[in-house]
Amino acid sequence: MCKVIAVSCSKGGVGKTTSAVNIGIGLAYSGKKVLLLDVDGQGDLSKSLGVENPESLDYTIARAMIAVANGEEADPREGIMTHMEGVDFLPANSKLSVLDKDLGSIPGSDTVLKDLVDCLKPDYDYIILDSKPAHVALSVNVLAASDYVLIPVLSEYLPCTDIEQTVLNVRLIQRRLNKDLKIGGIFFTMVDDRTLLSREVEKQIKEAYIGNVKIFDTKIPRSVRVAESSALGESIYRHDPHGKAAEAYKALTKEVLSYGQ
Repeated sequence: MCKVIAVSCSKGGVGKTTSAVNIGIGLAYSGKKVLLLDVDGQGDLSKSLGVENPESLDYTIARAMIAVANGEEADPREGIMTHMEGVDFLPANSKLSVLDKDLGSIPGSDTVLKDLVDCLKPDYDYIILDSKPAHVALSVNVLAASDYVLIPVLSEYLPCTDIEQTVLNVRLIQRRLNKDLKIGGIFFTMVDDRTLLSREVEKQIKEAYIGNVKIFDTKIPRSVRVAESSALGESIYRHDPHGKAAEAYKALTKEVLSYGQ
């Protein structure tokens, strides 16, 4: 059965897109059939997977969602691209931001993405959604379509309010649209255990959420190689296979694989 995972946080700049890419490719390296959905009009996930100019694309996730919303007899797989490291992905560009503003006028607007995802589920073991941080119509769609939410947390400042807002959004969607939605867990990104602040952030988050929300054992270290890999359109496993960040994402992927088994 396909698992749909949203990588989501109400704050930007926490390594959300990078984590979606490397978890997705890590799952593919583990033998799973994986689809990544770029649900952000900036197209960062698409760029991280090697699309140099997302604006030049005719068929994107926005077009697929419009087709589903209008009941068109279009193949939802039409715009899917394949990355050299074995994952499929449906790219995005600024057309998605336009759609985000217009979604309210579409009947059943909160579940348009879910309808698209349901069409794609039979072909995949995992579908991973990279969503924009703001609480907008698209982020509601992402949570309505997902089984689990993974929350990346930047270890460089005290982010309790951002986690609280993300958890609040999940609880709201659970009540309104998706009673089966679960918080898959929190994981730390850009970690430097040598700093007092990094250790203090981890301590406070664990004190606030342990026992209520799963906190993954794996922490993603700060690494310039991660940013380099995104710029080159490849995973950290390909760019720096023996580095600490690659080993950390491998370990995090194993934790994701074991979740819910």
